[in-house]
Amino acid sequence: MSMMLLQRRRWRALLAGLCLLAASTAEAAEGAGSLDLQLVPGPHAVGLRVVQQYDFSRTYKSAERARPVQTLVWYPARPGGSALRYGDYVALMASEDDFSAAARGAAPPSRRAAALMAAAGQPMRALRDAPPEPARFPLVIYAPSFGATAIENADLCEYLASRGFVVIASASLGAHTRAMTGDIEGVEAQVGDIEFLIGYARALPQVDPARIAVVGFSWGGLANVAAAAKDPRIRALVSLDGTVRYDNDTVQAISYLTPARIEVPWLYIASRPATLEQMNTDRQYYDISRNFLNEAGYADLYIGHMAAMAHEDFSSFFLRVLPDTSFMEGYTRQEAAVAHSWVARYVERFLAAALDGDAPASDFLGREPEANGVPRHFMRMLARTARAVVQKAEATIRADDMLRHVQVLASDEFEGRAPGTRGEALTVDYIEREFAKLGLAPGNADGRYAQPVPMLGITSSPSITLKAGGSAETLDCPKDCTAWSVRPGERTVVDASELVFVGYGISAPEYRWDDLKGADLRGKTLVMLINNPPAFKGSEMTYYGRWTYKFEQAARLGAAAAIIVHETKAAGYPFEVVQHTWGHENLGLASTASRHPSVSSWVTQDRMRALLASAGFDLDALKRAAQSSEFRPVPLGIEARFDVRQRIAPVESRNVVAKIPGSDPALRDEAVVYTAHWDHLGIDPALPGPRTKQIYHGALDNAAGVAALLQLARAYKALPVPPKRTIVFIATTAEEQGLLGAQHYVAHPAVPLDRTALAINIDVLNAYGRTRDLRIIGAGRSDVDDLVVREAAAQGRQALPDASPELGSFFRSDQFEFAKAGVPVLFVKAGTQLVGKPEGFGEAAKRDYVAHRYHRVDDVVDARWDLSGAVEDLQLLFRVGLDVAQRAQRPQWRPDAEFQRP
Repeated sequence: MSMMLLQRRRWRALLAGLCLLAASTAEAAEGAGSLDLQLVPGPHAVGLRVVQQYDFSRTYKSAERARPVQTLVWYPARPGGSALRYGDYVALMASEDDFSAAARGAAPPSRRAAALMAAAGQPMRALRDAPPEPARFPLVIYAPSFGATAIENADLCEYLASRGFVVIASASLGAHTRAMTGDIEGVEAQVGDIEFLIGYARALPQVDPARIAVVGFSWGGLANVAAAAKDPRIRALVSLDGTVRYDNDTVQAISYLTPARIEVPWLYIASRPATLEQMNTDRQYYDISRNFLNEAGYADLYIGHMAAMAHEDFSSFFLRVLPDTSFMEGYTRQEAAVAHSWVARYVERFLAAALDGDAPASDFLGREPEANGVPRHFMRMLARTARAVVQKAEATIRADDMLRHVQVLASDEFEGRAPGTRGEALTVDYIEREFAKLGLAPGNADGRYAQPVPMLGITSSPSITLKAGGSAETLDCPKDCTAWSVRPGERTVVDASELVFVGYGISAPEYRWDDLKGADLRGKTLVMLINNPPAFKGSEMTYYGRWTYKFEQAARLGAAAAIIVHETKAAGYPFEVVQHTWGHENLGLASTASRHPSVSSWVTQDRMRALLASAGFDLDALKRAAQSSEFRPVPLGIEARFDVRQRIAPVESRNVVAKIPGSDPALRDEAVVYTAHWDHLGIDPALPGPRTKQIYHGALDNAAGVAALLQLARAYKALPVPPKRTIVFIATTAEEQGLLGAQHYVAHPAVPLDRTALAINIDVLNAYGRTRDLRIIGAGRSDVDDLVVREAAAQGRQALPDASPELGSFFRSDQFEFAKAGVPVLFVKAGTQLVGKPEGFGEAAKRDYVAHRYHRVDDVVDARWDLSGAVEDLQLLFRVGLDVAQRAQRPQWRPDAEFQRP
């Protein structure tokens, strides 16, 4: 028998038994009618107003009749009005679904029961139609039990009003008749009543619409939770032995009622725990494996157990009418009443803490019940905060596990993880197996983890000859230059192409900047400076400063070739990185070949300075001229010949995509994406030394990022239920070749980009220990920064803007492809203020890594690594991603950002 059915039968049996109860002895009647709850009222007088109104958005009993909602409003009042006795409340039951004059004058159901209760003549605290206090108070909606009257907990409602709450209740009516139905239709009927009452109450001058809670008993303790899953106006929940804990079938049938939607503070007070005999007798009734409370990990949850109370004792109506033999074994009516009064006290303290931020109330909830004065054997209280759930999940992010993954991925066996090689096969297989072990679902529509990324592998052997004043000079590649082509064919030749210095080569209307001034540059070879003018954003590199923009710009202008003049400071890395990156096989997406000129090239600054001097130009003077918006292209009188012989082969590479499907029906089709590239630079057999010295291991760049991706996935799987939105994890290929894997995913996303809320990228981790800071790369572009600042502060750290914006790091990793497509992104780097290390240690460590290990064979696992800082950074990224996955509003670009959603 389900809990709901049990409660319904008990309620009907009690109503039918009221007549028998009234016919019992006078002594028994007296015992049943009197009640001392020992509630100490608050400072306010209590008013009661009865409003008979209709919900015209719904029908009742017939298609023509609106739904009656007799509304009882308890409120903080000034003295005045007429005093009430309990019998006056009972009289209101007659008109709960019929407002006719006859009904208002009719006796309540069961005259004998009413007579019994009226005979006691127990005075109540409320004053009918007393003048309200001229202030605004939090709102509490009370949702009665299955088919019950609005007065079933009148004492609780009065008590809350005396403590500074406006409390509103209406009867628990079925969808079409007075009788409630134990199905989804019945739940929806009561949810609709809750929403109607909130709408009504928000217009009352005494109600603060920003502070709303719903208290529900039994069936009402299911309906209120369902209402909170739909209605963001509800800021706190109280369930008194609520059906949500027991009736799993009904809970699961309500499609929108998912644990991830319950994020507000929640107090659940249960009746006396079941015995083992009861649990064995009725396994469905006590099926704790499916308990909604166990899964509600996104709410601050307080759970109390009342040893002295049966289910019916949570209603002061039942406490008055039940025979003495109905109470829990070993407890009297008065002891149940005392327990009931403690429930009321805990409800009030919880509401004060949740809605008012009352610190003493929070302290009250945090203490053991005995310390609050509750008799030792009456109550047990457990607390589980949402933060504690998150902390338990994020604690699964461990340095030793990360290191284990890095040791595998950066080992000699994985051969530098170059796309299209044996190293890729090993890497992709490893990531797929780890995703599967974690229980992640394949992320692609075809049911696979791997997303094919078709590319062209091009190995170029370039020759560059420059002719000026009748003399020709052939450059030494790769010592002084690199050059390549992504055009099809075994040979690409550009002959007699005039060199034109175009400054930074930028056309940027938003900066009122145009280096080109309408010049016809078709067939020319453009000489460009790396980075962008200081007039843009000072020393910060924008996308206009990136090499990708410059080659794309050359292609748009119809240039035959483009030469970027390399400067270590302006580029952000030494020329050796260019040599290592472009001096081997280059990859490109076949679909994007048209974005490049016929030949793309880099030349060192020193070599270009000498070449220009031979033609009568001063590179430094040209660079100074290029700082002005008045700059115009300068023909250099030099002709270039590029002869690029190339070997082209198709390369089949793969992104690896996994997901944790979202749990919310309305948001599971949206996603938060985490990315980290798995690829590195492979092997260079031409390098001297043993084989291990020929392998570009890429330990920090970016085996560590893949390890981080796996750790984040494990943390999400450790949550009680998945977040509302789907979480997608992408290990991308060919980032080192120009973000190609990310570019391909953006063109073929597993979740449409207009439903991708945020992309978080991980590229190189902190291996030097905990820091007091971290850096937001690309700060100031979206409101995600605010989340990072908040979560960093929670860790006792500062989130600061990029310390080296001139390096253009924002445009050099996979998140940039998502940003170009309009998806808000987050990319953070480790801070440099290391805990327990000397001043300057962090900066020195970063410089040393870039100078001696970045894109070199020496980027290997180091026994001196301290990954505690990486753990802290990943825990922050977990919290930020979880926040976005849970919230209704998606992150937004700031109005002045260069990226916006289409």
